[in-house]
Amino acid sequence: MAVRNNQSGSLPKLEPKRGLGCLLHGFGASSDDLAPLGPLLGSDLQWIFPQAPYPLQIGELIHGYAWFPGDEQQRREALYGRYFHDLPSLKPPDLAIVAGQVVREIEGTGVPWSRVVLGGFSQGAMVSAEIIRQGILYQRPLPAGVLLFSGALVARPWWDEVLQVPVPKLRRQVPVLLSHGTEDSILPLSAGIALKEVLHSAGCSVTEHIFFGGHEIPGEVVNRATQFVADLFQKL
Repeated sequence: MAVRNNQSGSLPKLEPKRGLGCLLHGFGASSDDLAPLGPLLGSDLQWIFPQAPYPLQIGELIHGYAWFPGDEQQRREALYGRYFHDLPSLKPPDLAIVAGQVVREIEGTGVPWSRVVLGGFSQGAMVSAEIIRQGILYQRPLPAGVLLFSGALVARPWWDEVLQVPVPKLRRQVPVLLSHGTEDSILPLSAGIALKEVLHSAGCSVTEHIFFGGHEIPGEVVNRATQFVADLFQKL
């Protein structure tokens, strides 16, 4: 998995002024897709944009990258919408694997999790949520806050494991900003609400921003996310 900031190349040890932001792109995009958001969400943070490991290739052309599935035939099915028809019942092993890879990339920067803002759009939001799930389940350090743009609940049985574990009294509630469009034809609003509900049940502090629109990150969401990030670091 390649991790890039606004320029290509290997990622050095980071010494950001205030913290680190990590944004994960959606299905069929690349590491450059969300790069313009970084300076808008927090110009005094260092931003990184991991790239998903699995190419979406038809013939000789690559049509972006995917976080999962790892199986090439399943990715072809995903391109035409058949793979993702029942996300809550899916238990994709590649989702768990890539979440661990992103965790290692973040930890490789040397920035403590308490000063990390994690986020993603669509499938990138699903990976971000999986990182939170694993962190809660295995009692690992959790980020300062999470941005979930137009995501969806995946692998409900995995979340049931988390919900059966008593929440430690001393564990900090993770602030989450979850946005979703009312007219989203790719991932319906109900899928985002289902994700919000399991996060809330797992002990996260979830703020939702529902907007009139489709599968996108409109300006009103960018403004809300910018304030969310600013508020996080005012409290640190």
